Amino acid sequence: MIGAGGGSLGYLLFFADGWKGWMLMASSFVLVVGLIAIWENYIKATPDPDT
Repeated sequence: MIGAGGGSLGYLLFFADGWKGWMLMASSFVLVVGLIAIWENYIKATPDPDT
């Protein structure tokens, strides 16, 4: 999700022509959701004390 959101955001910001307002919002949303998923699952995750 981070790759898809970041890649599409970069494309829309630097290469795409024409109006792209809602697509910028959508790709930014996908990027943020991917970053939150990485944060919750890997960075913030605590080890299980039972294992």
